[in-house]
Amino acid sequence: MPRTIDLEALQRELSGGRPQARVSVDDLSTYLRSPFNLWADLHAPATEQQAASGYDALVRDVSFSHRERMVIIHFADLPLPPSRDHRVSFATLLRGMAEGARGFRRHPLLWDAGGLWGEPAVLVRTESAPSRFGPWSYEVVHLTLARTLRDHHHIPAMAYNLLLSKVQGRLPTQVTIIDGAGAFHRIPHDPLVLDETVRAVMRIVEGEPVRPFFGGADAPWSDYCDQLAVAARDVSLVSKVGPAAARNLATLGIYTVEHLAGADREALQSLPRVGAKTADGWIAAAQVLSEGTTPRRLEAVSLPRGRPLAFLDFESTIPMGSDPDEGGVPNVDYLIGVLQFPDGAEIGPRGGTYLPFVAHRIEAEEEAFGQFLAWFEDNGRPPLLHWSSYEKTRFNRLFDAYPTHHRLRAPVLEALVDLLDRARRGWIFPTTGYGLKVVAHFLGYRWRHADVTALQSIVHYLNYVQNPQQYAELLRKVLDYNEDDLRATALVYQWLATHEAPAGRATLK
Repeated sequence: MPRTIDLEALQRELSGGRPQARVSVDDLSTYLRSPFNLWADLHAPATEQQAASGYDALVRDVSFSHRERMVIIHFADLPLPPSRDHRVSFATLLRGMAEGARGFRRHPLLWDAGGLWGEPAVLVRTESAPSRFGPWSYEVVHLTLARTLRDHHHIPAMAYNLLLSKVQGRLPTQVTIIDGAGAFHRIPHDPLVLDETVRAVMRIVEGEPVRPFFGGADAPWSDYCDQLAVAARDVSLVSKVGPAAARNLATLGIYTVEHLAGADREALQSLPRVGAKTADGWIAAAQVLSEGTTPRRLEAVSLPRGRPLAFLDFESTIPMGSDPDEGGVPNVDYLIGVLQFPDGAEIGPRGGTYLPFVAHRIEAEEEAFGQFLAWFEDNGRPPLLHWSSYEKTRFNRLFDAYPTHHRLRAPVLEALVDLLDRARRGWIFPTTGYGLKVVAHFLGYRWRHADVTALQSIVHYLNYVQNPQQYAELLRKVLDYNEDDLRATALVYQWLATHEAPAGRATLK
């Protein structure tokens, strides 16, 4: 039987205050991905935001569609909030809970006394434990596109659970998360981790500054964060010094590139997981970046010579470094670009023949892959020079997806030559890292289309496959971008070969 509850008094208790700091569960999620993004959302000038990219909008739309689809599959009969006014909808939620309603979709949970509020995707009734409303209670169901669950999935779900406990007078020991594959996960509630996160977010809301690390923010604040890091000469500008390492260096009073350039090797080795090799590498990289003009030689590196060569670059719908299950975009390798040089040709950014192997439909991925493999065999299985381990990862995915091509798996993987690995082992460049665009830009290469990036190429391709005739020009831009990546890689090869070869030029003999 329902218990007699003064719902108006309960609502006043939970949502009647006006604390100075009030944060949403979405703020916790933002903080767990990037503390700087949360600080910038609250305190940075709006004019410093970069324009939203087409890819950002695509992921946002896909994520929303996924959540709606999961809700419709499992919870279509649960009511939505009656009003955009949170206090009106919160009152409706309280009445529904007191009446023992089966559940709710996107109804707000307010707890002004704790300075926290949020809109859980779903609340469902359970008969497993009583609440202040009667012999039933409610539990949180959180939705995500990801298949690998991390802190930024767990902790927001626990925050909704905490809010729910303030409303119903019972804290569920677990929360449910439905992942991108539709699988249900039961996650234990961890009050210590949640409390630490909420306190950190509260401090930022109240104005505590967040140190801008280079590469330490997401759109729409990534450019602004990098600008501040550059202006401060932050130590995170040094290659392989990420935010965690920069925080550790701060305990030694090392905040800038110049601080690290003059650091004591033994002092650096006092930090966690820093040995002599890492300490020496950091100091050398900081010195070169501080000087800012001339690369420093580390060791001789081998480069393939004496036969035809090909440079290789993938364009895929899953960006480098991204979780293929996080964004909800179809996982497709839609373009394998090759820049082919015959035996004896001079290697550089202006020579060679560009060959794009394109999936003109998403379903044509295997066809494009097969065309590339046929070219690879017909041309004597040449060395395939590429930048970073991304190409190997994508080849492994394709061979896993299409086992009929398995006989060429070993030959293709053995032909791969990671030019990034050679550049990193052989030289320290006065650049903020070893990204292809950073290194090639330092060497003088310029891409043709300033408005086309790897992320924008994904949007262009997905538009193209929807209407190839209308968006043929978008595909042309994607091909130009891919070819520029290949020619930039060829330029880096030329520079490395020139500085290794006694003759002073990069040729195949």
